[in-house]
Amino acid sequence: MSEQRFSSKEQFAEEVRVEFEKRIGKSAIVQKINKNNGIVWYGLTVLEDKINISPTIYLEPYYEVCEDVGMEFIIDKIEKVYEDNKPNESMDLGKILDYESIKENLRAKLINYELNKDFLKEVPHRRFLDLAIVAFLELESNEMIEGQATITVKDNLQQAWGVEAGDIIDAALDNIKGDITLDSMGDYIDLSMFEANESLLNLKNYYEWYVEPYAIGRMPMRELKRTHFVAHFRELANKKKLAHGTLRSLASMLYNCLQQVVYDGGLFVNPASEIMKDVAAKPKEARDALTEEQEKLLLDFLKIEGTFQNVYLPMVGILLGTGMRFGECDALTWDDVDLEKCIVHVSKTLNYRCKNTNKHEYFITSPKTPNAVRDIPLSDDLVRLFKMQKQYQKDMRIRQDIKIDGYSQFVFTSKLGNPFTHEGFVATMKRIVKHANEWEKERAEEEDREPVELPAKLTPHIFRHTFATHLVLNEVPYEIAKVIMGHSSVKTTIDIYSHIRNDNAKRMRADIGNVIKIFD
Repeated sequence: MSEQRFSSKEQFAEEVRVEFEKRIGKSAIVQKINKNNGIVWYGLTVLEDKINISPTIYLEPYYEVCEDVGMEFIIDKIEKVYEDNKPNESMDLGKILDYESIKENLRAKLINYELNKDFLKEVPHRRFLDLAIVAFLELESNEMIEGQATITVKDNLQQAWGVEAGDIIDAALDNIKGDITLDSMGDYIDLSMFEANESLLNLKNYYEWYVEPYAIGRMPMRELKRTHFVAHFRELANKKKLAHGTLRSLASMLYNCLQQVVYDGGLFVNPASEIMKDVAAKPKEARDALTEEQEKLLLDFLKIEGTFQNVYLPMVGILLGTGMRFGECDALTWDDVDLEKCIVHVSKTLNYRCKNTNKHEYFITSPKTPNAVRDIPLSDDLVRLFKMQKQYQKDMRIRQDIKIDGYSQFVFTSKLGNPFTHEGFVATMKRIVKHANEWEKERAEEEDREPVELPAKLTPHIFRHTFATHLVLNEVPYEIAKVIMGHSSVKTTIDIYSHIRNDNAKRMRADIGNVIKIFD
């Protein structure tokens, strides 16, 4: 059978059903299956002749590769899955209906409440924060694995048992006490709980990067001790070089999650209590800022280099001249820019990372803090840069109709109309730095002077710190700097951005709109 394209998952699923029935000679149906977080998958359910338990095979993984491998290959794989997992006629179905004999097979799991409201209408459950605890029957093993050997407990099974929903949930929770691992705590920090704030979303990533893959994530929770956490966090600090603030946030999140387990009776004490007391804070390293000479070199090079000038000069100049975070700048739409009043309105952040799937995607969140919603004044040079960018998009006929969470008309985009990603921007800046330093070296040799050198890694945060340094050098009051920078408190402004090196820049005018000069 030749490879073919399908207009939808539904069409693909129906074609699989037809071909599978031809192959094994049994009837099958296609079902839409509500997974966690509102996700709907298609499943192929084989109708068995002599038994009422029918295996369902998820088709999602096969749809992802159908264009590459062809239908015959897919049917081969599905047939093998079916043969390996088809039900045994000797299964004691009577036991399933006998609550006393089956309740030891009950297990509990967490799902997002809001995204599963329809599913929960027919499922006994218990609210837990923003989640719901549901029960399922594990038929073959004692491991907490959701798959072909499990049955979700729904209202019809509860009624057959004649047992209260609360008793079912209690039994399911009792059965997993002592076996649940820290890795299972990932359910407590379901992604949907972290959509409103970029910092909280980062915590989800930190958990997946620095807890789940390690031995501590696989330890039975009843065996966890505070010393395990302290040792793990020291390793993260010393070997992974994680910032003390990041570790504090991660420790706080783990403590709060585990405290819920304590409240549920799964633990007597919280093993994540006061972890950071025994994790020494390292002296803060100075945050680099560009010197006046480095700024000039970067901007001069961008102004004379055609490709970089058209695509990157406006964004680099805006970052340097406003102190915006990269995600804030990336999220700007033309509705946010008022060139008549010379103001740019910051109200959102653009992200490019895994959200509800394992694939990277663009999505909008609120800014880092409520104070990050702000208006930033624009100098004449910055107004000129915005006008340059608008004209460039017009001349190049760059798409402006790409929508992300309802927003379109993005200010800074690639030639294809997609916003930049942080990783892509930093990679390009690395190339720009290389070419700019080579250009400067040639100029310096001709002029018989020492060359200025840009740092090898030039990030948007360096631009932000450079802007903040200008504010301090211009004696802009901390209260005003706090508003312009979008900090949550003046303390943040003072603690983080008051470090100034004598050679960073000479004093400029205190006018905020003129902290950086781009055009002569």
